[in-house]
Amino acid sequence: MPLHQNVNVRYHWLALLILLFTVLRTEGALASRRDAVPVDQVISCLRTATAARPGNVAEVEIEWESGRHVCEVEIYTQNREYEVEVDLSNNRVLKIEEED
Repeated sequence: MPLHQNVNVRYHWLALLILLFTVLRTEGALASRRDAVPVDQVISCLRTATAARPGNVAEVEIEWESGRHVCEVEIYTQNREYEVEVDLSNNRVLKIEEED
């Protein structure tokens, strides 16, 4: 399997795991339709975040903030940790913070 296809498969599985975790994290209740996010948007978010700060993805959270879905991606580089926030509606980086 070519490398780019292998990476796409990993993104799809990671996105599915994130969505499953989001559903299970809603205190035992099913997520509302507003909380559901298409897998393609999550994959785009991961690509945008890792383009802004290349590194290894450690954690992803999808939150509803100020009337929009925001994807928060925790990325580790060689010796630093960043949190990159991406607006899922337009795939724009909202904020990059270096964590302590």
